[in-house]
Formats: sequence, structure tokens, C-alpha cells
Amino acid sequence: MSHIVQDSYKFQQWKQRIENNGSVFKKIDILGYVSRNNKDLYSAFIDCLILTPEGVEIPRCILITGDSVVIVPMLTCSDDGKIYTLMVEQRRIADGGNVIEFAAGGIELESDPKIAACQEIQEELHLTVSTTELIPLTNEPVQVVPSSLEGRMHFFYFEKEVSLSYLEKMNDRNSGCEEAKEYIRIKVCKMSEVVMANTPSALMGLKLLEYKLNRMF
Repeated sequence: MSHIVQDSYKFQQWKQRIENNGSVFKKIDILGYVSRNNKDLYSAFIDCLILTPEGVEIPRCILITGDSVVIVPMLTCSDDGKIYTLMVEQRRIADGGNVIEFAAGGIELESDPKIAACQEIQEELHLTVSTTELIPLTNEPVQVVPSSLEGRMHFFYFEKEVSLSYLEKMNDRNSGCEEAKEYIRIKVCKMSEVVMANTPSALMGLKLLEYKLNRMF
């Protein structure tokens, strides 16, 4: 069933990036993979050996997951003038505990990152945002763990003016895709409180937004 990995867009995209940077594969061993339907690749664990342009052979293991999107809502409250945001709380498999993050999700196949971001906003935040409202926070996707994780993150933000009553209505609202076993609760936070979330997507999203807008929250 290794063809599920080798024929996947995620695997081919990773392989092409390696080759575009001038390296040559000497060995690729598929150690394991996850497919929810025996057709599409969810993730794969690969042991490989590459020959770099400098003539050095590097043996490494890598987890193939595909690119993802992270969306930072910037909500100005018309009642108190403060900047708020919407985050999502859900349990994560790393330790089974709840974490608070910005809305995020994987990019399916060759979908435009902005389209994927709009889908995640609708699914996790129950908001309709157009691709034209999304503003990239980086020129290139971010490599979060370049030593062992192939997937990159595309960060976006959008701005809206809202009322206190809207924020009260959104806080603790249930969301997520039941089919994908996502059980999410929306959390309203002041933008200045995001730093307390202590998750990579939260901290990176906050700092990228501050850099983009040249201001501190």
C-alpha cells in the first residue's frame, strides 16, 4: 500500500522541494503512514538519505503532514475600542489536555491556502470571510520544525468591527467538524491575552501580526 504515500500530493510536494534545492535522494524508506480511507494520505513517517549540493550525505527521518493554514482574527470592539480575537479550545493528542489556539487546518490536495483558510474560519469560527479579506502575515510559509517536520504553516489575518454583544454571543460557542471528530469551543480573548495561550500557532500568529502592523498588543 506504499503507493498511497508515493502517489500523494503531500509526498510529491515534499520530494519536489528537496530536488528544487539541489539535493538528490539516495534512499527513501516508508516506515509507516496513516490513511483514513485507504486512498488519501493523512501523514507518513519516512527514513531517507539525501546527497546535498555540497556533496554531503545526510540521513534523516521526517514526518510528512502537508501544509496548513493559521488564521488570526483581529476584531475591534465598537463599544469599548479594544482589540479582541477569536481562538479555539480543543483537546490535543500530545497529552490529552485542552489547548487554546488560533483556528487552523490542513490544506487539502492542491487547494489555494486562502480557500483552505476561509473553510477553516467557517468550520471553526462560524464566520464567513472572503479570500479578499484575508491578508498574509508572511511572504513565504513558515517551517515550524525544519529538522523533522515537512509541513509548513501559512499565516493570515483579517479585520472586522464587532460589538460587545457579538463577542458575548460567540464566547464558548461549540464548533468543529463532527465527521472529523473535532470538538471545539470558541474562545473570545483580548489580543493582549494571546501570549498566555502558550501554543506555537498562538505565539507565532501574535508576533507576526505585531510585526505586520508595527504595534504591540
